[in-house]
Amino acid sequence: MGRGDEGLTSHQPEIVAVNGRRFAAFAAAVLVFVIDSAGEGAERILLLRSPRTPRWQIVNGGVEAGETLAAAAVREVAEEAGADLQIRLLGSCHTSSWRYDDVVTRMISTFWVAEYLGGEAVGGDDMVDSEVAWLTIDEVDALIEDPGLIPEETWVFRRALDCYRSWRGDDVELQPDY
Repeated sequence: MGRGDEGLTSHQPEIVAVNGRRFAAFAAAVLVFVIDSAGEGAERILLLRSPRTPRWQIVNGGVEAGETLAAAAVREVAEEAGADLQIRLLGSCHTSSWRYDDVVTRMISTFWVAEYLGGEAVGGDDMVDSEVAWLTIDEVDALIEDPGLIPEETWVFRRALDCYRSWRGDDVELQPDY
């Protein structure tokens, strides 16, 4: 058993392919670092804070049935940060699994990096009345020092920035439609 598995008694759901191969079935979530190049070395990361929670967070949400991970990332940005916000998805920078609750004992989370292209960031349909902030990595570091304000650790933000700097000039199709 891995870290955080203590006391788990539920069984991981499975799906079976046509050829009989068995796969674990996981709930999935996407988390999106929307990054704006305010100037070289001064990138800013979009964070939101709902009136329901004191934590600042990056865009995040569950993957819907039949949706690709990339499509879920784009949809969640529109739902949480406003339909007018324009982004270009650059790629996934991290993946993890974690315990969601007693029923969903394993959830896969993929962390995405997106380039901000324009439009106003506002609390969208899923984040109505939320505060919106564009913060530098130094400002994020200050928030992380206060436990509970940001759920992710500093290294994930830094990895997202490294990937952003590396990928923003690339022109690739991340996920073709099925």
